[in-house]
Amino acid sequence: MAATRWYVIAEAVPDGEAVARHRIPSRDAVAPPNADPARAEAQAWAREYSARTGAPTTIDVLLLDERGDVLAAAPDGFYYDPRYPDRDPYEKYGY
Repeated sequence: MAATRWYVIAEAVPDGEAVARHRIPSRDAVAPPNADPARAEAQAWAREYSARTGAPTTIDVLLLDERGDVLAAAPDGFYYDPRYPDRDPYEKYGY
């Protein structure tokens, strides 16, 4: 069974919810996400979207089977708020 990994960029909306805006397929589904060039592409897309819209963005990682069904989903830990462009989007702020 060949699984694929996708990075889903979502716009953070009130009440802790998010709305998916874009997906980027992994270029190396067997490598850890931090070694996958598609992850950096997802981060860049999320930052550009936030800069253009003013909305914070998050990234989730989906693992899909060959039929496209979700096998696993996990937050990437990325949260980018364009109001604070110099903050590390992976740093935990306790909120």
